[in-house]
Amino acid sequence: SLSSALERERCQITSKLINFIAAHAVDHAIRLMCRVLGVCRSWFHAWRHPSLARAARAAKNNLLVDEIRVIFEAGKQRYGAPRIHADMRDKGRQISKKTVAKLMKLNGIHPPRRKRRMPITTDSRHPYGIAPNLLDRNFKITVPDTVWLADISYIPIDEGWLYLAAVKDLASMEIVGLLSPMLRIGCRAMGPCQSV
Repeated sequence: SLSSALERERCQITSKLINFIAAHAVDHAIRLMCRVLGVCRSWFHAWRHPSLARAARAAKNNLLVDEIRVIFEAGKQRYGAPRIHADMRDKGRQISKKTVAKLMKLNGIHPPRRKRRMPITTDSRHPYGIAPNLLDRNFKITVPDTVWLADISYIPIDEGWLYLAAVKDLASMEIVGLLSPMLRIGCRAMGPCQSV
């Protein structure tokens, strides 16, 4: 993802700055280089001389990442941080869900995005007969309210799918009725529809 790529880029820049300052420390004052590069001296010295605790934490994180990768691969690359965290806890590992999520993000471990499933609106496997073709392709209707056409559609929205059923008068080509779980408009020929 973009944030993990930015985090990796930031770490690479940090490493390059430290290496540059360390390489030129003989020729130039560290104070001057830190000021020119916009780096605090204390920050440079802390990174240049890593503490034992930081080295131990990095080693522990590397072991955790290896364990996360094993679980991720065993789950066919489908497990996210909550499920990997649960598996690690089941194995007796004391680790927070946030740490698992952070390590996965920093190391680019994530399940593939699922494609949106298109809803299936028809089921042809039923015991009912096929409705007769009363219109027989006669689309030249002049008298209103004698032939209505109906269809159902679905619209992708943030919460899932919005189903919309519409009724159209073939003579006037007007929509005479709409029905949706969130919306209902009156049907002209049958009088006002009750709200759902």
